[in-house]
Amino acid sequence: MMNTALQILLISVIIIYGNTLSGFGQTVEEWLWKRFLFPKYPKSVLDRPFFCNLCLTFWCGIAVIIYKDQFTLPMIGIVCLISYLSDITETILRFMKDLLIKIIDAFYTLI
Repeated sequence: MMNTALQILLISVIIIYGNTLSGFGQTVEEWLWKRFLFPKYPKSVLDRPFFCNLCLTFWCGIAVIIYKDQFTLPMIGIVCLISYLSDITETILRFMKDLLIKIIDAFYTLI
């Protein structure tokens, strides 16, 4: 159970990085909108479930627990919790990057 929860958390980190932090999600969303939906629909029509970190983490987590035959109420709760905290996970990832930059800058000032 804990191994699966850790895997879902890592999937969440990968989704957040690929979808938001790298900018890949916004690029694909804009391309799809311009190619197929412009000007009939607003760009926000593509947000859920493919370009929303919470939605994508939830559905990928559900797929993982179904695949691993662990579709139980506690595992669904863990998936919901991890997906609900996806914006906090994104903030933690940004904080870790900023902290590493500060540490590297401190080393540069020492040298």
